[in-house]
Amino acid sequence: MAHNLDLFGNEILPLKSKKRATEIVDSSKNSKDYKGDNYQDPRFFIVPSFSLHPDELYIYGRKEWLGESNYNNTNSYQNLLNNQTHGKLSSKATKKAKRAIKYLLVQATDKKVYNPKFRSTFNFTVNFVTLTLSSKQEHSSKDIKRILLNQFFIEAKRKWGLENYVWRAEKQKNGNLHFHILSDKFIPYNELRDTWNRIQNKLGYTDKYAQIHHKKSPNSTDIHSLKKVKNVYSYITKYMTKPPRKEKIVIKRSESMIKEITAKPQQTVSNGAKQFLGRLTSNGREWACSRSLSNITGARCEYESEYMQELEKLRKSELSKEVVKDYVSMYYFKSTVLTESEYPKLHTLLQSYLQLIFKGPPEQKIDMTGQVFNIPTYV
Repeated sequence: MAHNLDLFGNEILPLKSKKRATEIVDSSKNSKDYKGDNYQDPRFFIVPSFSLHPDELYIYGRKEWLGESNYNNTNSYQNLLNNQTHGKLSSKATKKAKRAIKYLLVQATDKKVYNPKFRSTFNFTVNFVTLTLSSKQEHSSKDIKRILLNQFFIEAKRKWGLENYVWRAEKQKNGNLHFHILSDKFIPYNELRDTWNRIQNKLGYTDKYAQIHHKKSPNSTDIHSLKKVKNVYSYITKYMTKPPRKEKIVIKRSESMIKEITAKPQQTVSNGAKQFLGRLTSNGREWACSRSLSNITGARCEYESEYMQELEKLRKSELSKEVVKDYVSMYYFKSTVLTESEYPKLHTLLQSYLQLIFKGPPEQKIDMTGQVFNIPTYV
């Protein structure tokens, strides 16, 4: 009978005492392949580093490879082959979506919008809209995203200057697909509705609505008001990362049939058919974001640098919460902690990173027609 062997060719036995554990370690050291307690893999070396976000700090050992490594590429390809979400975001995708939302909210600045009807201006920060189909869905989700949603973002960038956004696909109660979109650009409601109705009519949804309801302009869009929302981040992430709706199969029977049935009724639709119908509106990507938000790593730097003194201060602060794991130490704090007066170097580092990602525009004024013009800044 073959025994399990360790990396050094020694037999693996149950560890019944500390003495036995020591014997195994000593025997490993005597192996011809043993290279010393301080041996380090020659393919890479570890550099103490940190990654800084508006409300998070990660301290870890970064691998510096001396040659090429295809480990991450191989794993990514395998994850792509096994990617079957069925409408549910994985834990990693949820974390990435939440971070994209957080960065979008952090960089969003107040903009002044002019309302010609009341001849007044009001402040605007972020825009949270919903796009729906006007009639029963007859195409796969993948086709709707490829043909309709993609066209919407192309026109939104041209019409309203949309650059930073996060979207999530979700099924309604009626089984139709709809989209939640968070952005930092003001979009006039009438223009939004007219644009989306014209786009979704590429697959005939607007015309089918008109045939049934005898109206040419369906109410297919919605703009959520965020004025009275205290925690916008929690409100948005709840919409964007919630699990898919669970569908229930309801079998209607007459009273006479109910009296006669004593055992569990047999299903009239096969499980394979139900799974296919359930995936009809869950194919393709479940969420995505603009390129500016797609690869957020935080402001990265080596730990033993000019920032070391402020990092130690932040780690020991009562305002930060520490979570230690095997390969990383995490610190969580409110985004208001990293002020310029308390942490000038870390504050500058983070602001430079945000500027690099978003290229902050000058203060702007927008009227209800979507026209943009700059406001002079007075000191």
